[in-house]
Amino acid sequence: MPLAGICHGEKQVQVEMAFGDTLLKAIQKSGLQIPFPCGGYGYCGKCIVLASGLLDEPSPRELMFLDGCPKGSRLACFAAILGDCEVILSEKTKAVVETAYSAWDGSLDPIYSSGYGAAFDIGTTTVAGQLFHHCSKEPLTALGEMNAQQPYGADVISRLVYCNEHSVSSLQDIIRNQLVSMLGQMCKTVGVEHSDINYLVVAGNSIMQCIFCGIEPGPLGAAPFTMPTHFDFEADFTLEGFPNAFIYIPPASSAYIGGDITCSALASNMCHMPGNILLIDAGTNGEIVLSSEGRLSCCSTAAGPAFEGANIECGSNASIGAVDSVQLVGGILRHTTVGNAPAAKICGSGLIDAVAAMLDIGALDVKGKILKEYEGVFTIPDTQVYITQKDIRQVQLAKSAIRAGIDTLLHECGISCDELDAIILCGGFGSYLRPESAERIGLLPESAALKTRAIGNAASNGAGQILQSNARGQEAKNICRLMENIDLASNPFFIDRFIKASFFP
Repeated sequence: MPLAGICHGEKQVQVEMAFGDTLLKAIQKSGLQIPFPCGGYGYCGKCIVLASGLLDEPSPRELMFLDGCPKGSRLACFAAILGDCEVILSEKTKAVVETAYSAWDGSLDPIYSSGYGAAFDIGTTTVAGQLFHHCSKEPLTALGEMNAQQPYGADVISRLVYCNEHSVSSLQDIIRNQLVSMLGQMCKTVGVEHSDINYLVVAGNSIMQCIFCGIEPGPLGAAPFTMPTHFDFEADFTLEGFPNAFIYIPPASSAYIGGDITCSALASNMCHMPGNILLIDAGTNGEIVLSSEGRLSCCSTAAGPAFEGANIECGSNASIGAVDSVQLVGGILRHTTVGNAPAAKICGSGLIDAVAAMLDIGALDVKGKILKEYEGVFTIPDTQVYITQKDIRQVQLAKSAIRAGIDTLLHECGISCDELDAIILCGGFGSYLRPESAERIGLLPESAALKTRAIGNAASNGAGQILQSNARGQEAKNICRLMENIDLASNPFFIDRFIKASFFP
């Protein structure tokens, strides 16, 4: 059997593979990580590695993706193993994960009686955790990491397809092991013994919660999108090394309105705010909740992973060196990067800013066509980061899905955009999104920027509130029970609005 040696910085792993297996399978088996945004289906071109040894010859399609790459470069999802080989993965860049915590009004009343507890939000892209003492409303420490399931696809559908084809067990093990590692790191940071961790609250979208609990998520991926469970239970397992920690899974409203949105709505306090309040989590799925006169309505729209940097040629997550803002200042385009490092890629917030700036300077027309003088590619000044016509189309698809979801939800509830009193952005992407740019490209309604504010990782904050307050936990159950789901799949208004929203203002 061929041996594949995988090198990632100082880590080196050897794995035994079958003849004809891809380098992708070898990397997945090694437990080392590089992004596979398309899940290994060969259409994103981002799993570039340096490889040597006995491999098949690259196909014309692979060579097309590798144009301009260093000698020895291969796409891991294309390259087949014919004998012993070695693979060098690029150094993993450290991503910035939103972990800021916001306290809530109300009394401290933890759902555990002593010791310590932790709250987690398992996002499709990132995982955020917070460690609490039972006598404090504020976390002792917090930690964020990229979701270790990334080698299996950038979006929940890729992960669901993998589970359907191979079973849920491997992805379940990956995310449980990641939480074990993160919880161990947080315990070490503040000097807490593992045996003193008595309770966990673990939120996520419905598919992530299913995977974590070891529940096959297949029914969530096909009509009629049946929920195998609405959660709201204590899991029948514990994490390895934390035998005393009960695990509570918050309630989920529907297949695509999960426990993370229940927690976000709780943390936002939107149900206690007067007027018409809109909550938006603009991730790979655009989840939207409207609170109006005691009524909670919600919908979910498939925005895709463009705002997470996937399917964008120079795109990345919010890692060091990613362009995170672009502004027109005195007629000159200025940019900033994560960590103030040299610009190497562009993340979602920078992408939205850049498209807004392109519209302002006339480099892009209302149909989304980059003007001829740019020859189909717009380069951000003083960088080698560029935006292609294909990237613009990805942005149009993503922003059209979210905007059409907003408009449809308002329409079904008989509320106009002008009648909105506040718009709340949550999630990592929403934390860094400039509302002015979102409005400029038509992702948010006209005049919405002044009503918009971001509240960070509301899902992990809501999970923390459930952990530290029985009353907040009960409110989360009530929120989930009140949510009325509006199906967009066959809604003619949504389809019409989606087409119209593909144009730029």
